[in-house]
Amino acid sequence: MNRISLISALLLSSAVAAPAFAQDKVDFKTKIAPIFKARCYECHGADKQEADLRFDQKKFVFTGKKVDWVIQPGDADGSYLVERITLPADDDDVMPAKGKLLTKTQIKLIKDWIDQGAEWPESADEPEVKPLVEPGFDLAKLSDADRERQEAALAALRNRGAVAHRIAVNTHAIEVNLSLRGSKVGDAELELLGDLAKSLVWLNLSRTSVTDSGLSSLVGLGELRRLHLAQTEVGDDGLASVGALGKLEYLNLFGSKVTDAGLEHLAGLKRLRRLYLWQTETTKDARDALARAIPGLKIIAGEGVAAMQKHIAALAAAAPVNAKCPLLNKPVNRSFVVDYKGTKIGFCCGKCKANFLKNPKKFAKKIAPLLNQARVKQATGKKQRKNKQRRKGKQAVKSAAPLNKVCPVSNKPVNPRFTSTYEGRTIAFCCGKCKKAFDANPAKFAKRIGQ
Repeated sequence: MNRISLISALLLSSAVAAPAFAQDKVDFKTKIAPIFKARCYECHGADKQEADLRFDQKKFVFTGKKVDWVIQPGDADGSYLVERITLPADDDDVMPAKGKLLTKTQIKLIKDWIDQGAEWPESADEPEVKPLVEPGFDLAKLSDADRERQEAALAALRNRGAVAHRIAVNTHAIEVNLSLRGSKVGDAELELLGDLAKSLVWLNLSRTSVTDSGLSSLVGLGELRRLHLAQTEVGDDGLASVGALGKLEYLNLFGSKVTDAGLEHLAGLKRLRRLYLWQTETTKDARDALARAIPGLKIIAGEGVAAMQKHIAALAAAAPVNAKCPLLNKPVNRSFVVDYKGTKIGFCCGKCKANFLKNPKKFAKKIAPLLNQARVKQATGKKQRKNKQRRKGKQAVKSAAPLNKVCPVSNKPVNPRFTSTYEGRTIAFCCGKCKKAFDANPAKFAKRIGQ
């Protein structure tokens, strides 16, 4: 073999031994980041972190214990992210939750990227956003002492069943929702809000037992923008305190005790843009006068009633069987509910919900009592419905009992299976043949009915 032939043979053998092709490396910046930005940031970005997940920067994805990472480098099939994006379209937990599902090509890119090690250069991170979550949230900076007081106040509110948290990671603006505790919440909880005055922008007190005098605790909350007082006993005197909230933009008084006199207290709220007054004693003339006093104000006094009723019904239907999170034993937040084996299980936060969905068997012992509780409740309800139907049936039989014991056609004992209604009374017969004869000419047997 000459030299040229030997080189050709070696090249040929090398080509045979090598793979037909090598899988191209998936570049995060050009292939994966655009998918995250287009389909994930809306719910898991800088402004919003549903289930405590954020995909705009590497440090938020790969944080905490490695076993809890939603992306497991080198193991796409073991990654929670892949599990969620590959669920069936009709599954409530499929991601993205809004819009169309990811394409097969996009899913393959993500899986290949993870299997290849999920390399994420920090240079591909989204830049930090300005410390504002929306126009108008121009809050003063907090001192260390302010932060300590706020954390203590938030802890105290959570201990009383409130949903209390910062609106986003890039702001110290705070939302407090006490409506889930309903009538168990009163004026005492309002006294805990004072230390949040520099940050509290949204407050929900709907369906609580707060009073007019208790609302005086709100006077110092100068940053408040949204206030819900729907379905409370709050009346005209309480609105005197609300009228001091100069930055208020949204006020819901649906189903409250407010009248025309109370609306006069709101005339100074020049930033107010939405006011809900459905099912109140206010008149159209008073509402129109307030709208003239506050340019740009929209008053809703009856519109959207069906939507509101539907929303309330949906909240009731979504009620979980448990009041405490089965993982952390904290009060349940209805925003985080899972339908598991026909039972609605509630969790305190998105992280607990995500951990449960990742491996429900891991929490089987904690969930078992809740499933048993639901079964007992369901069985009890079924038994009660059967008893009610049985009583209803007996009552119907009793009310439909015939007035005669002898057949008016044959003079034989009646069979309750064969009856007809005549002049508002139930008439029984001994057989179907007699019933047919009677129905054909009732007048012929009228005298016998009387007998």
